[in-house]
Amino acid sequence: MEKTNYDYPTKAAARQKLANFIIRHYPDRKQRRELTYVCFPGFDDGSGTSLELTQVTDRVGIPRSNVYGIEYDGGVYKKLLVSRPGIKLFYGSDEEFFEKTDKKFDVISLDYTGQLTSRILELFRHHIFGRELLKSPSILHTNFYGSREHQNIKDVYLRPSKDPFASQYVELQDKISEETDMEKRQQLLELQHENANSIMKLLRDTMKQDLDLARDDISHVIMSYLLEGKLLVNVGQEVAENAGAWIETLRLEFEKRGVPKNLVNFFIMKNGYSYFCDQSERFSYVADDGSPMMTDLFFLNQHRELFDDKSYPVHVNLIESPCENQDNIRLELFDSVGKRYLLCPHSTFMIGGFLVGNPFNFDNPFIRKVISHTRVVQQKVDGSYNFPIREFLGSDAKPALTNSKLKQLVESGKDKEELQKNYRVSEEQLRKIPAFKAWKTMRERE
Repeated sequence: MEKTNYDYPTKAAARQKLANFIIRHYPDRKQRRELTYVCFPGFDDGSGTSLELTQVTDRVGIPRSNVYGIEYDGGVYKKLLVSRPGIKLFYGSDEEFFEKTDKKFDVISLDYTGQLTSRILELFRHHIFGRELLKSPSILHTNFYGSREHQNIKDVYLRPSKDPFASQYVELQDKISEETDMEKRQQLLELQHENANSIMKLLRDTMKQDLDLARDDISHVIMSYLLEGKLLVNVGQEVAENAGAWIETLRLEFEKRGVPKNLVNFFIMKNGYSYFCDQSERFSYVADDGSPMMTDLFFLNQHRELFDDKSYPVHVNLIESPCENQDNIRLELFDSVGKRYLLCPHSTFMIGGFLVGNPFNFDNPFIRKVISHTRVVQQKVDGSYNFPIREFLGSDAKPALTNSKLKQLVESGKDKEELQKNYRVSEEQLRKIPAFKAWKTMRERE
């Protein structure tokens, strides 16, 4: 049964929170009149309009001429056209819209009715974050159905266990980087691998016991994609199709030469134009049809002052190897005047289970200055992951009907409209109502 009414208390409360979040970060009404806003406007048959417009953009003072509405359903699109909402309407999918546009937006509101999917994550990676379609600062709003996800998405919920940006997974690598004894370094590498596997096992066990707890980390998943930024996009089509593996290759190229993870993250975020989260808000609710929904609000900023070339003139060249038997990437580090501080032409390799070759040089004052600064950047990363507890706004779920209860209500005189107003009635149950009425009439004649 197609849902046509979205005006119920918990959803209205969720929209109000989005409006308040926008006002909090853009307190000047004149400034809000300049904001650009992307959303799925939808159409509410009960009110004859889009509630995203009347309860969010109109309320905060964003002109409708600055609103870009995406609608893929032909029937809903026609209703919107007839209602003349005054926004820029796009008929097609979210993927088609973000592929075609080169415009940057102040607010992107993605109020999905379904689950987080691999397609949406790729949309984030290759377009919205990867092509910097969010301004700096900006607001990202996401809403997902928190149940019945595909197994590959459940696996994605485990991603925080290996998130390379978070500090708790950086500390051991720093110890590895500072260890000059190759045998001890190899022991630490093995310990790191064991720890990662232990964390993954713990999270998998937790997920089996409490999937909702694992699902709550959807915020962490989105944040890690925001921090990857656009670095993964402009590296060639073949590599971009397996962006996760490519960035891991980049990390390994650094780390096996003893480069600290803080510095690795600095390089990636500098070149990737990452988005940091300065403030977030999270809540959940149960819709009137019984759907559990999870909402995240992110106030984002790229903080390019952290990567200022005058203060931290670090550049990394990623060069494809001419030799098929070698790794895919060669790393070269230069300062602003072209002085080479680190050259990595595949000079480190494994012999007898131990790393040998040219380890990273910590003695250079320039390198020490950059490493010290990367700790400041890492604090900003950690702040991005400082999410508040998810607030539960309540439930508007209507009670479900069994067939026997439906038959009883029909026989007591309840009509279709009254049943739909007070209960969750399936399409199949609606088709049974005429038969129940006929049965009631036959009994009355007897």
